[in-house]
Amino acid sequence: MKERRRCQRMEPPYRITATVRAAERSRVLDLSPHGVLLETSVPLAPSSVCAHTLSLTIGELRLRAVVRSCRTAVDAAGRRLVFDVGFEFLSLETHQRKVLEDLLVEYCLIEVAGRYESVTVGKRH
Repeated sequence: MKERRRCQRMEPPYRITATVRAAERSRVLDLSPHGVLLETSVPLAPSSVCAHTLSLTIGELRLRAVVRSCRTAVDAAGRRLVFDVGFEFLSLETHQRKVLEDLLVEYCLIEVAGRYESVTVGKRH
């Protein structure tokens, strides 16, 4: 199937967590300047708009996004049912987009420098 995303998503080289709807803790599976794929314990309906916070090394980034997809999966340990929820960011402010782009540049530099082995797109740890 042909890739439909505007740009490549990067898997974080370290664990990034997110909070969806101010309560649901999630794990970032991959990230791009336009969206994020989260592993959550609850399903979210496509087309619903959510506020969420990404916990980054530089602090928290609060974003609004629309759910574009929600698929069932099994967590990395194979122990529990989880949901992979794809979000598209809505109306990012200039400083929010800059933080995301800088973070993605950092991932690419880390990958090029070879400091991490599994900085790939779309794989679970």
